[in-house]
Amino acid sequence: MTQPTGCATSASAEPFRHGRPSHAGRVVSCLLGMLAAVHVPWSAQAADEDEQAVLALEKRCEEAREARLKPLREAEIAKCKANKRNDPDYCERFWRDYGNPVRLPNGRMSPRLLDDLPECVAAYRARRALAFK
Repeated sequence: MTQPTGCATSASAEPFRHGRPSHAGRVVSCLLGMLAAVHVPWSAQAADEDEQAVLALEKRCEEAREARLKPLREAEIAKCKANKRNDPDYCERFWRDYGNPVRLPNGRMSPRLLDDLPECVAAYRARRALAFK
């Protein structure tokens, strides 16, 4: 392990002079640097595990939403195709993203459908908790 910048390498360190820290100050900064070097990998690993747990919850949310939205999309496509004036390919293209957020004419976004499922609420709360940790 390399020594943090400013660590004393010998016992004959200069006393406090011209704005430089004393030997005791350098020793304390070295100890704090070593403590931080040991703590950072552990906290990074814990943060990575938390991120993986949140990603798993978000994946469950997307799977639950898609399972609930698929029949609704298919019903809208079938209703569109029932009208003889509509092209079947147009119906497929137009309704393929039913339930996703859409940009409104005023620039705002409409919320996505079925975002209030229990899986999605749990994923949202976990993401918020991770962001404000």
